[in-house]
Amino acid sequence: MDRGYYEARVRKKKPAVTRDEVYNFAYGCIEHGEVEAAAVAVICFEWLQRPENVIAGHIKWSGYRTGPKPTIRIEHHKTGNSTRKLRKCCRT
Repeated sequence: MDRGYYEARVRKKKPAVTRDEVYNFAYGCIEHGEVEAAAVAVICFEWLQRPENVIAGHIKWSGYRTGPKPTIRIEHHKTGNSTRKLRKCCRT
């Protein structure tokens, strides 16, 4: 194999899911008793998190605050930087 030659790969566009698709998936998970999968899907969609970080426990419920503007504190597991995200999801 010639290490100096690499064939350029064709990048395919990944279609984005819609809020309706995410929530339909989440409600289906809940109906089948898979509430954790539902939570991961919604958290990833609404708070723009990677599934592997949510599943690994990098988002903790202890950072969740209720009230008129509920927020969750999200800490980046590599840098330690944190931010608060508004909870904007609700069933319509």
